[in-house]
Amino acid sequence: MTASPATHLGSIRALRSALANGITQPTRLAKQALAKSNQNPGHNTYLWQDAEWTLAEAARIETMPASGGGPFGDGRETLWGLPISVKDCFDLAGTPTSCGVEFYRLLNGIADSDSWLVEGLRAGAAQVEGPP
Repeated sequence: MTASPATHLGSIRALRSALANGITQPTRLAKQALAKSNQNPGHNTYLWQDAEWTLAEAARIETMPASGGGPFGDGRETLWGLPISVKDCFDLAGTPTSCGVEFYRLLNGIADSDSWLVEGLRAGAAQVEGPP
């Protein structure tokens, strides 16, 4: 069995380089991240996860227009296309913020807007995967 090009790349730099060179795409990375999520012994890393939302986020990132230059020469931001999970202590618009506690999630409901952290990740064109 051979690994897909993105699965054996060991660093963020290597993944971003693979994206820049067309070896992989944001949607492929999102699918790989989803397949590997909750693989810890308790299968409980992610309290909230929505595969459809994650794949839609990856597709949105893929449609972002490139400009000239960029740190990887593909005209895109540094974090473009990289799947990044956000701890559920940070608001992510449209998702529950639980800080790992069901009571907190029920008390506060769904976040209306992104936290400063998520805003920064989005500005860097990362594909935000949702709270673990």
